[in-house]
Order: sequence, then C-alpha cells, then structure tokens
Amino acid sequence: AIDVTGTWRVEGTFDEASIAKGAVAKVDLACTFEQRGDVLAGTCAPIGGPEGVAVAGSVRDRTVEWRFEIALSAKAKKQTVTFTASLAEGEASMKGRFAIADLQGDFAARRQ
Repeated sequence: AIDVTGTWRVEGTFDEASIAKGAVAKVDLACTFEQRGDVLAGTCAPIGGPEGVAVAGSVRDRTVEWRFEIALSAKAKKQTVTFTASLAEGEASMKGRFAIADLQGDFAARRQ
C-alpha cells in the first residue's frame, strides 16, 4: 500500500499570470504528513519560517491531495491553498499543481 507518512520538501513556482497578479514567484515548504488509510493529516511550514499550519488531505491510488489555510500577506484574510500531485514510483517524490484563489502554479516534492 502507498504511504506518504514522513517529511517532504515542497518547492513550487507560481505561473507567470499569477506572478503578474502579485504572487511571490516561489513557494518553499517543509510538510510533515501522517497517513492513515487514505486520509492525510499533518503540517506544512515555510522553510525557515514560523510554525506549521494543519493540513488535511487524501491519498487515492497514486494521487496525493492536501490543503491548508494561509494568508497571502499580513493584511489578507486566510484562503485555502490546495496541492494535487501524482506520486512517483518508489514513493520518494511527487509532482503536481497548486492553487489558491485565482493563483496557481507547479510544484515538486521530495521525501526527506
């Protein structure tokens, strides 16, 4: 059975249209997942940043999805960011897309 429990380094890049709307170019996260059955829990935090926020998600076949609430700036209200990935053979890496509001991009994650 597939199990993504553990710590993952998540590196994302917003697409050009999102950057034009004011998104930061890059996203760099450390996510710690705990998988029970097909339910995913855990935390994600910026590399070198503050404490992590709780994530919720699922694992189905080789598709991994998780989401959490984040404010894009100090004055912004929190919104949900969703990551959807395809898990590679060997379960050491995954690649996919992420989106928050009308901003989106590509990401890759590697098991640490």
